[in-house]
Amino acid sequence: MDDLTVQGTVVDYKDNSLVFLSVPTWEQAEVTVNTLFKIHDTSGLWIGDAAIYLESVFPETYTQLFPDGELSKTAMNKRAICKKIPPSRRGTAKPGVIDVAAWFDTEEEQDEIISMGSSGATVAEVRDEAKAMRGQPPKPRRSHSVACPECNAVFIYEEGE
Repeated sequence: MDDLTVQGTVVDYKDNSLVFLSVPTWEQAEVTVNTLFKIHDTSGLWIGDAAIYLESVFPETYTQLFPDGELSKTAMNKRAICKKIPPSRRGTAKPGVIDVAAWFDTEEEQDEIISMGSSGATVAEVRDEAKAMRGQPPKPRRSHSVACPECNAVFIYEEGE
């Protein structure tokens, strides 16, 4: 499910918690979880897009719409990313890929990064490729081991997988 759906009577979104108001159906639970992850993944770009649009509507006062009446460093960074790469050029790449694409000044380089992200590469893979394009070494991956509490089998994974 790609579209966000308001859960109305199933959940209540509080300032610091999510409260289930009734037992959800499987479909309602699925929509709730998908909505939460969509908000988590995409909210930075939404804030950047909102800042750009609201600046055009309320040029002298738009920052008053944001907490504490100013754009935070994060909001300013997302605004800059969204100015460099407008929605029409973002494709299906994840927001983290859009952040990486904004490292580059030319649309050709940005589009190359976005294309990688739209083709299924992970954000970590895109970041490594972007660093290579800039002549920087990739960040070494750290390995972690996790023991299964049921069978004590040990699994090793690398960051970014």
